[in-house]
Amino acid sequence: MTEVTVASDGRIWTETGYWAGNYRNWRTRRSVVQASPDVFASFKASLEPYRPAVERTPRWDGEFCAGSFLSDSGAMIVTWSGPHRSARQWFSHGCLADRTINDAV
Repeated sequence: MTEVTVASDGRIWTETGYWAGNYRNWRTRRSVVQASPDVFASFKASLEPYRPAVERTPRWDGEFCAGSFLSDSGAMIVTWSGPHRSARQWFSHGCLADRTINDAV
């Protein structure tokens, strides 16, 4: 599991959780890096086309992928936060329909 938070000032927080050997040894690794304003603006612009008007939650009846899975890879939730409107969008790393958002992230 990895969570990435990108702030408008260019700070990028990552938190990765993983099993270290067995199921009793859950580990968490955290880091903070700084991106330039240009990198942040480019990343924000690449995700904006995927920002939904309403929240999209996963359903496993074929609505999102319709059987077009490349693998059983994990999924991600992208959350846009701001003073006017917040939005969340769910994507599967193994879904062909989500390839462009996966490439953007």
